[in-house]
Amino acid sequence: PAAKPGAAAGGGGGNAELEEEEEMDGSDVPPMAKLRQDMYALVLAALGEAGAFGEGLAAVDEAFAVLPTPCHEALWEARVTMMVKGGRGRLVAGEMARLKDSSADLRASVWLALARAAGSKAEALTAFKRALAALASEPLARANVLVEFGEWLFAKGFPARDAEDQLLAAVDALLDLDDEEAGGGEGEVDADEAASAVDGASQAGGLRADARSLAGRSFAGGGGAAGARSLVSGGSFRSQAGAGLGGGRGMAGTLATTLSAVSFSSDAGGGGGGGGGLGVRHFEMLMRIYCMLAHMAPNAAARAELLAVAVSYLARLWTTAAFFASVRESKEIAKAKLKAAANSSEAKKVREMALVPGAHGARVHTVPTDLAEWLLWAPSARFLELMAADRRNRALNGRALKRPAQTLYYLEQMRGALDGDSLLLEQALVLQTAEFIATHLLPASADGAVAGPPLAALALRRRASLC
Repeated sequence: PAAKPGAAAGGGGGNAELEEEEEMDGSDVPPMAKLRQDMYALVLAALGEAGAFGEGLAAVDEAFAVLPTPCHEALWEARVTMMVKGGRGRLVAGEMARLKDSSADLRASVWLALARAAGSKAEALTAFKRALAALASEPLARANVLVEFGEWLFAKGFPARDAEDQLLAAVDALLDLDDEEAGGGEGEVDADEAASAVDGASQAGGLRADARSLAGRSFAGGGGAAGARSLVSGGSFRSQAGAGLGGGRGMAGTLATTLSAVSFSSDAGGGGGGGGGLGVRHFEMLMRIYCMLAHMAPNAAARAELLAVAVSYLARLWTTAAFFASVRESKEIAKAKLKAAANSSEAKKVREMALVPGAHGARVHTVPTDLAEWLLWAPSARFLELMAADRRNRALNGRALKRPAQTLYYLEQMRGALDGDSLLLEQALVLQTAEFIATHLLPASADGAVAGPPLAALALRRRASLC
């Protein structure tokens, strides 16, 4: 086949993305098989809610018999849950033996399913430990398990320090990867790399430093979990971002500074929205971690500081989504220009322009940088369209936030804590996110289409009451 115009031209910035196909979820699964897999998942969810575990096990056995192997991974959790709840838990060990040559992610997901369905603390504890062991060489996936393990330990009444250790280990893993990726390791050049090169990258680095100080890395004489525990269980300190957060005014000032630091300017053409090596799913995880740590805090000052970090990661989630929506706008215009190029010289000019927000005259999508602006702001229809199309953990959609009901739960915990401390404007960002998830993500998930509209309406009313 004939080469595309400018195909031999060297590229810089984010040019590789002009030829790059978006990553596809379930790319090895034929569309009809994926549809059947999703239908089985809905049936199994309904049977599980009804307590019909015998019927559920029969349904999952049928699914494994008729669906291609790549579809099985998504149903293993349901299979193990049905076996344990249906009184056939003694057979799980045999099922695990079948997975000895499977991927670490699959083995860990099955152990997690066993932990969630276990009838005793001892069984659940063993399953969590085996899930973590399976992911020993995969820090991001391991961080997700650590967070759930920390949640479980706290909910089951284990010492708070045990839960804190898991949560802070997850913070370490996430921030380490963020620093490594943002540090400019070698690899494929794409929009993520272009994002880290623009002017606001240093501001994003500052946010990482602030978060790392809360994780204990800047405490004198302490590192990792030990330093962070001095905040969680021992009191407060002055944030690098500005004034102390012992009162509402201090927290508002710090949050405003943080929101400005993680946003990007349309004049600069880019900023800290790229997020280094992390994506929307990881920022949501960090938000949950600091929300839990705030819940464990012994006093109002420590709680306020931890809530400030949780809200800052919520803001970073949105700025990352806005940044890459803007990059996608640039990419679509660049592709159209490349297709219409009259000769290789014109195509080369297109390919040599870095794919950053505003490139090729593309629209730049932004989010509020002031707390009060979140009261009236709403994402545009085009922003929503671009986020829905993203398949690479760079937008608020069902691919990145796979458990929207869980995210809503933590947002409500944050809102309640902020309200309890009489921090009103700080709730606007939380409520906007809750409204968005309840409107756009919850109805499409197995967590319940019925609950979405009333929860969205409740978040809207609460946001209106702050005006």
